[in-house]
Amino acid sequence: MTDREQASKDEAPSIPGSEASKEEMPSIPAKDARAHSRRIRNTVVFSVAWVVWMILDGITKASFNDDASMGAVLGGPVLGLFRFRLVHNTGAAWGIFDDSTFALGIMALAVCLFILWYFLVVARTAPLLEVLGLGLVFAGGLGNAINRFSLGYVVDFIEFTFIEFPVFNVADIGITCGFAIFILHMAYGLIRSERASRQARKAQRTGQAPVALQTEGAPGAEDAPKTEGAPGAACFAPSENGEAVDADPVNGASPAPEALGDAMPSRKD
Repeated sequence: MTDREQASKDEAPSIPGSEASKEEMPSIPAKDARAHSRRIRNTVVFSVAWVVWMILDGITKASFNDDASMGAVLGGPVLGLFRFRLVHNTGAAWGIFDDSTFALGIMALAVCLFILWYFLVVARTAPLLEVLGLGLVFAGGLGNAINRFSLGYVVDFIEFTFIEFPVFNVADIGITCGFAIFILHMAYGLIRSERASRQARKAQRTGQAPVALQTEGAPGAEDAPKTEGAPGAACFAPSENGEAVDADPVNGASPAPEALGDAMPSRKD
């Protein structure tokens, strides 16, 4: 290869899509990488939440249901707030749907399947607290469903002493707290989104970029007032008597007052 050919090759512009350009381009866009990292994080949080809560629910139910008679007070009251009393619940809260444990178990499984579908399809990149809430609700529903199918009832053992309230268990705590976390955080996100939309609309109405910053050749630039110092701009300079006079738009220098007087047409009486 001659020196002239080598120089021509060195001076030749790089073509997009060449090997050098491909090496500079990232293999995975940054946005996709962040979404992938968030999916992995949410999967771990959801899995750990429901597994840990189900284990805790199973251990507590087995402990209080072991060789204890129905209705027996097993401990408490604790801080004057609650006590432990064993109840075998074949219905739902406040005695509704009594002796419908199998149907309620089917309903609980259906809800768990819906939560799992929602997480896998919709909420894989959702905020962390929403994923945590889904995991707790999933664990509580699945834990009570297992009780209904394996024992024919749900083991409840926590009873408030300062208020009339149904006896509940750890799974119920997970369902209630998880649902509250999910709904509250989703509402908070919607409020923030609506607030950002209002601010964007307000900025669009009142906080637009100054028209004078438009560059020549941009859409609408011919209708925009010129900036100071730009070609065709109306520049002003103080005259000897303190009044502002038009400066030379090209050279930026203020013409002499005599020149201005000659250039201005005489006013007719």
